[in-house]
Amino acid sequence: MGRETVVSLHQVSKTYIMGEVKVAALKPTDLEINRGEILVLLGPSGSGKSTLLNLIGGVDRPSSGKIVVNGRDITNLDDDALTAYRRDMVGFVFQFFNLIPNLTVRENVELALEITGKKGPVDTVLEKLGIGDKADQFPSQLSGGEQQRVAIARALVKQPELLLCDEPTGALDSATGARVLAALWEINRDTGKTLIIITHNVPIAAMADRVIHLRDGRIEKIETNAEPVNPLSISW
Repeated sequence: MGRETVVSLHQVSKTYIMGEVKVAALKPTDLEINRGEILVLLGPSGSGKSTLLNLIGGVDRPSSGKIVVNGRDITNLDDDALTAYRRDMVGFVFQFFNLIPNLTVRENVELALEITGKKGPVDTVLEKLGIGDKADQFPSQLSGGEQQRVAIARALVKQPELLLCDEPTGALDSATGARVLAALWEINRDTGKTLIIITHNVPIAAMADRVIHLRDGRIEKIETNAEPVNPLSISW
């Protein structure tokens, strides 16, 4: 691809201790993620997708190995530094929207800026996502797809380096999900944000620059799409 590397994982693993049982959620893994690419993590439940995403996002710490983001080793950061990394560098989008019901759309998005201490173009981001006319409405007045767009706006407004999406269409029907993925696609193409999407829906992989197939805590294979497709042409 000739792109710059933004995330490097060197022999990264994660083992959880549950009572007397050790669960190897991610076995030693090497991976390089390119700046500006769309990466889809594909695999069944328990394959290690969310563990990998949480390690990259600084939500969890590896049991071994090293994670470098933007040239900075985040592996052994203390809690305050890791919190700052998540706040400044990472935008998260989840399956469930996690909007605050008694705040308007604009206020939900502005809250992300208040937490980061940054200034951002709230109305511009809402317009880009096609919900500029919903800014003064409350989450309960929106469809599921609109609520997910608000969640994306909230993640995007702080202008993170990485946009990490964990099953962002899991609570949506396929047509609405395709529109949400198309919004993410356009953000990637317009801004060059690095986008990592977890899904178990195989057809969604067609929108990716690369597809990481995981199984049993390991990367099984990596596929490159010569011509990624706009999600609006995908159905599942």
